[in-house]
Amino acid sequence: MNFKTLIILFSITLIIFVVAIFSVINEPEYIETKAGDPVLPELISNIDNIGKMVIRTNEKVMTIKRHNKEWSMDESDGYSVRPSRVKSAILGFAGLQYFDVKTKKEENYAKLDLRNPSVKESRGRAVKIFDQKGEKLADIVMGKSRYNLPGSATGGIYFRVLGDPQVWLAVGQPEIGRSAGDWLIPEIINIASKRIKEVSFSHSDGEVVGIIKQSNNVGFKLVGLAENQKLRYSGDLENIAAVLENLELEDVRKKDSINFNGKSNVAAKFSTVDGLEIDILMVKIAGENKKEDNYWITISANSIMDEMQKEADAIMQNVSPWIFKIPAYKASRLNKRMSDLVEAKEPAS
Repeated sequence: MNFKTLIILFSITLIIFVVAIFSVINEPEYIETKAGDPVLPELISNIDNIGKMVIRTNEKVMTIKRHNKEWSMDESDGYSVRPSRVKSAILGFAGLQYFDVKTKKEENYAKLDLRNPSVKESRGRAVKIFDQKGEKLADIVMGKSRYNLPGSATGGIYFRVLGDPQVWLAVGQPEIGRSAGDWLIPEIINIASKRIKEVSFSHSDGEVVGIIKQSNNVGFKLVGLAENQKLRYSGDLENIAAVLENLELEDVRKKDSINFNGKSNVAAKFSTVDGLEIDILMVKIAGENKKEDNYWITISANSIMDEMQKEADAIMQNVSPWIFKIPAYKASRLNKRMSDLVEAKEPAS
């Protein structure tokens, strides 16, 4: 074998060696799927020692804290959170199990709802859970649910640990609400429409709208309805009377946190057949980025009959320190004007 042949063989061997090394270096990283393993083992071992949970979305932060056996939300001025909702969420996280490894590419996060909540269009929910000493037990971004997960009756969810690009699919679907109303104790007041005798709305420009129960106690009539007018919709008056029926909040603040003075408002009075009076002051406040209007109310209760004083006192104990953000559909009933409720009758033929 001559020298030239040796050089050629050596060169070929060197090329094969370099290619082999390059292949090993660039071989896709092997990631153990961990199928069936718990995602948050530290949370499981501290399940009875949870002290705080922080949920961040692209629109808000919600800090839920434990006080003995009660829970409250900082951003809603310490208003009470439903313990059952917190328990369900924590058990949901504790039950998460690895199912499969997915992408590491950031460009794929959007379709899985796994972008950081700091991104304006993000649908991801960043969740941190701490024990009662402040030790972090979870720090993950929750994404889309996967309802047709093979071999699972509960379905699954995509997630990633905050700061780690790796995406996983897990078995389980913790219930993580995106709004304060998903967590707070919702009921403000509940007075059935059948108890209502009379309702009046006074708008800030002086217009007054009133309804009163019919003399036969069936339905309501609109005060001031002219002979040449009729109701636009037959159900409007009943809907107005039902404003206090299962009235629930979307958010809540302490009374001094929102200034009602100088704003367009509506003052409403509901009187019941059994002597209870409920006064509501409602103000409209433009939402962030002018997305939508928010409606906030104060409530006070009074009794004009001694036997109703206990109920009035109970209502005041519940509502007196607070102002409540209410759903738009309830606010629209408080905001009715005569022009919304009536139209001209068609001339007789």
